[in-house]
Amino acid sequence: MPTAEPPLNPKRRVFLALWPDAEIRRQLSAVARSVSEKTGGRVTPAHNLHITLIFLGALGAPEIEAIRRCAHQVEFPGFTLCLDRLQYRSRAQIAWLGSSAPPAALIHLVDDLGDRLRRTGFQLDPREFRPHVTLVRKARHRPRWRTPAIAWPVTEFALVESTLSPGGSQYRPLARWAHLGGQTEDMK
Repeated sequence: MPTAEPPLNPKRRVFLALWPDAEIRRQLSAVARSVSEKTGGRVTPAHNLHITLIFLGALGAPEIEAIRRCAHQVEFPGFTLCLDRLQYRSRAQIAWLGSSAPPAALIHLVDDLGDRLRRTGFQLDPREFRPHVTLVRKARHRPRWRTPAIAWPVTEFALVESTLSPGGSQYRPLARWAHLGGQTEDMK
C-alpha cells in the first residue's frame, strides 16, 4: 500500500508571544477557573496560556528562520507586567486578563519586533496591540473579579507554533529569547 509523501515545505502556524513560567501559569490558571465558575464557558488550558505579541500565520521554514533572525536582534530588557484588568468581549464571548498600564518596555518590544519583521517583508496586522491573556471562551456574561493583580516578571519571549487537534489548539514554543546580562540571548 503506497504511503503519502509529506509536503516538501510544510507550513506551520506561528506567533510571537510572552510565555509564562510555571508560577505565573499557575496563577493565571487559578484566575481562569474562578472566572469560568462565575461565567460558564471553557477555561483555556494552562499549557496554552500566553500573551500574543504578533500573530504571523502559516509560514514555511525560510520565513520561520527569518523570524528567528529578527527576534535575535531585538533589544529586550525584561520588565514586570501587571495583569489587573479583567475584560469581556460579548460578541466573541471571551473573558481575558489585561493590563491597565502596559509597561513601555512591552510596547517597545512589540514595536521593535514589528519594525524588523516589516523590513524583512512580513505583512502584519495593523490593529493596535492590546496585551491580554485569554482565560475563558464561550463565557455567558461579563465576569466580576476581585482577586489581587498578577505581577508577571517577563524575562523572555517565544516563537510559538499553533497546531489544531480534536481537543482544540495546542501551542508549543519553537524558540525563546531571554534577557540575560543586558543582552537578548537565543534559547532555542
